[in-house]
Formats: sequence, C-alpha cells, structure tokens
Amino acid sequence: MLGSRKSGRLKIGDVAAKLVEHWRGFFNRFRPDEQEFELVNYREDAAAIEQTLAANRKEPPDPATCVAMLDLLESFSERRHQEQNQRLNELMDVCDQLRIRLETSELERSHLQDEFGHCMAIAKAAMERHSLGEPEGLTHAPRLHNLFNQLLEHLEPHASRVDTKVYRRKVSEAAEDNVVDPPSLFDYDRLRRLFRKSR
Repeated sequence: MLGSRKSGRLKIGDVAAKLVEHWRGFFNRFRPDEQEFELVNYREDAAAIEQTLAANRKEPPDPATCVAMLDLLESFSERRHQEQNQRLNELMDVCDQLRIRLETSELERSHLQDEFGHCMAIAKAAMERHSLGEPEGLTHAPRLHNLFNQLLEHLEPHASRVDTKVYRRKVSEAAEDNVVDPPSLFDYDRLRRLFRKSR
C-alpha cells in the first residue's frame, strides 16, 4: 500500500506526489539530440498541466489534474513507442542496406583479388621468360607496378616510365575533368603491345 496509514487524504497525496515524480521523469528521459525538437513538442502539449503544477508547487495536484496527467502520460507513452519503433525500422533498413553494400564490396574485393593474383602470375611468368630477377632495392615484397616497371625497362628501356612533367600534366588535366582515378604512371597499353611482341 502506498503512502501513510494516517488518512486517505495523505495516501492520495503520496500517490499524487509519485505521479508528479513520474511526470518529471518522462521529460528527463529524452536524449540530448532530442532536446531541441521532440522534447519541445512534448512540453508544448504539456504546457497547461505544467502551469497548474507551477501555480501549486507546495501542494500535490488535485484529482482532476492527476487524471489529466495520467491521460497525457498514456498518450505520450504511446507516441514515444511509435516514434521509437519508427526509428528502429529506419535503423534496420539502414543496416540492411549497409549489409548488402558490404556483401557486394566483399564480392568485388574477392573478384579484384583474383584478378590481381592473375596479373601477378602473368607478370612473374613474363619475367621468368625474359630471365629477369626480382626488382632490387625494395623494402617490401615486389608489387605489381614494380614488376611492370622491371619488364618495361627491359623490353623498352627508354619508354618504361612516363616522363615526370608529362605525368604531372596528365594529373592536372584529369583533375580539371573531374576524373576520380589519376592517370597511370606507366604506359600499360605499350606494355600490352610489348607483351604480344615478346611472345
């Protein structure tokens, strides 16, 4: 049993005080990002009751005010429940979209890894065919562009690498044309032609 045993009046007062506590607690549970919009809307709807409570700070709310508070809290709780369900649905949709994008990215990455491995195998086979050793002076395992450069220098020494000034001009032109990928430092079309010649 709530409240004091002295009288029904005190019991009602205790219940009313507890109701006010729950009333305040409802508005205190809004997240920081909800303070400027959602919370403001709820406070506007509760303005009449807040004025009544402010006018009788030293006394518990009367039965009519308590009933109005309970009705409004019930309405508020239903609204909050619907709003949170809507947010959860939106978050679930976002998660599904991200999951699909992740799965697609993983498939693309797997495909690119296969293609990269295939290119590395072709480059290494070409180097073996021309009796070339691995590039020297590297602080890491030879990468694809290292192997390409080694092959180009061997097959056509004077045209293996694009001239620095020419490359910078190509980068500048690509930037002006809003090209996402910068131009290659190597002339891969020439490399393909040289591969065909060397077979």
